[in-house]
Amino acid sequence: MRIEELEDLKVTLRVNDTDLNEYGDESDEAHSTTPARTFVEAEAGASFAIVANFGLGFRYNNGRDSIVCHVYMDGKYATGRVWAPSHGHADVTHDVNGVLSCTRGVWSLQRFTFSDLQTDDTAGKVDFKERFKHLGTIRATFTRCTETGKGTYDGGHDFSAAGEQGVHEKCLKGRAISKQATLGKAEVSACTGWVSTQYPYGKDPFASFTFKYRSKTDLQIEGIIPRSPSPVPLEDRNPDDLSAEEARELVRRHRAREAAVKTEVKKEKRAHSQVIDDDDEDDDVTIASENRSRKRHRASRDSGVEIIDLSED
Repeated sequence: MRIEELEDLKVTLRVNDTDLNEYGDESDEAHSTTPARTFVEAEAGASFAIVANFGLGFRYNNGRDSIVCHVYMDGKYATGRVWAPSHGHADVTHDVNGVLSCTRGVWSLQRFTFSDLQTDDTAGKVDFKERFKHLGTIRATFTRCTETGKGTYDGGHDFSAAGEQGVHEKCLKGRAISKQATLGKAEVSACTGWVSTQYPYGKDPFASFTFKYRSKTDLQIEGIIPRSPSPVPLEDRNPDDLSAEEARELVRRHRAREAAVKTEVKKEKRAHSQVIDDDDEDDDVTIASENRSRKRHRASRDSGVEIIDLSED
């Protein structure tokens, strides 16, 4: 990412020695050239660094100038680095990859890392508009300064991730944010000390770069990158374009459908046969009933008078 009036300063967000792809910010505030803003894709577990390249044409004003880079993650100050001038002899690249601390003379580094953001509907909502206003952003500012001395330091740092205790869903204010910037485990660092600085030109930065980090799904939800197209069903594809495995899968599906149809036909035949049997049973009952109620004639043995038997026997 560059600023139009500072073409010789390029700032990127780097993961595993590769600069992340940048996607334009179409918001109204991004139309100005300073500060610069862009979207990048973040993956949980990936460590990142802010990388600054000062080209041959970059001007330090004079040979005594240095540059201090301040890093803010999710709106909170994380750390700073001071870089001496290159005097214009060659391209110089610097990076900030984590937060330093020192304990009894031993320096340690906690690398910048992306992690999953935990949302919690029971988390507090006090002052959430300001506290989480910059959630999902990494900002690097650059200010001219001069070094006034060097020394040693013993102590930790007070940075903590903005969403370390969980974030209430309402704090996101409708934004698609599922990742956060935090720190990894401490590891030994080769840092040897610190420098003190003065700001003869004022403390206002001459350049500011903001990276709005999101997961791939978040970027798709916010319309920054297109959604993945739905795959064309195998049944609708040209058979000549199918791979061997896709063709086998299509045959398996066809056989499964045929088996399902045969099973359904058998069920219908059994149900139809049962209906016919039930009808026959009803007819037998009706006939038996008619036979039982039929009048039977019996001849009297005593006379020629005919007796009609109306009994049910």
